[in-house]
Amino acid sequence: MGLLDGKVAIITGAGRGIGAAAAKLFAEQGASVVVSDLDKAPAEEVVGAIKKGGGKAVAVAGNVMEQSTNEALIKAALDNFKGLDILVPAAGFCNDKVIQKMELEDFRLMVRVHMEAPWMLCKLAYPHFKELSQDGNYRRVVFVASEAGTHGNAGQSNYGAAKSGAVGLMRVLTKEWLRIRVNCNCVAYGFVETRLTQSTSGQQILGANIGIPEQSRQMGEQFMMLRGGRILTPEEAAGAIFALAIPQADGVNGQLVEVDSGIGL
Repeated sequence: MGLLDGKVAIITGAGRGIGAAAAKLFAEQGASVVVSDLDKAPAEEVVGAIKKGGGKAVAVAGNVMEQSTNEALIKAALDNFKGLDILVPAAGFCNDKVIQKMELEDFRLMVRVHMEAPWMLCKLAYPHFKELSQDGNYRRVVFVASEAGTHGNAGQSNYGAAKSGAVGLMRVLTKEWLRIRVNCNCVAYGFVETRLTQSTSGQQILGANIGIPEQSRQMGEQFMMLRGGRILTPEEAAGAIFALAIPQADGVNGQLVEVDSGIGL
């Protein structure tokens, strides 16, 4: 038996990195997973891996900054798996620049993907959460933030502000959704090994450069080592989301959990 047997989860940004690791872990533990990604191929690859392992999953490709994509995610969960228990709005990316070199659109893009998209998904899920709450079970939203939002990070005024906003959204919904038994928590990550933290390769997402400059990458690694920490794997990062999603965590609500191997202390 799995710790998420019978649960239905929507995980955005699940074609790669932390989202993909979370989708696979959830499925291994019995959840049926709607795997969402901007790109169809990686989403279907994750679904294929889940099904090969005996799990249940369906892929939905689309831009989470568009309402139609979020509507499709809710519909996929209800149509395919007849329920909705867990939301993990993990989709996101960076577009780093110091503030004097940053354009307003650079800022707004981060707000749209890290604040507006999770807000939209939650708003659309609300009527279903309310109706399903009659069964007496607790449901979950696990928001994904960053220590750039909780502590700040040079070159990330857009990303840091948006991730800080995700923490604020979590805390508001915690209070609004107490009556319908939806627990809202947030994981804020430090340095996790994904394509977004690798050295810049020239690839882009919606016009934003993927990765970070090599010098910044090296400085980040050195900082981790000097503090006695380390870079985390996507699987380790996903474990924190999983820990907040299981029924054994019904008493955890409104919490911000920093996952950084301890260097933030």
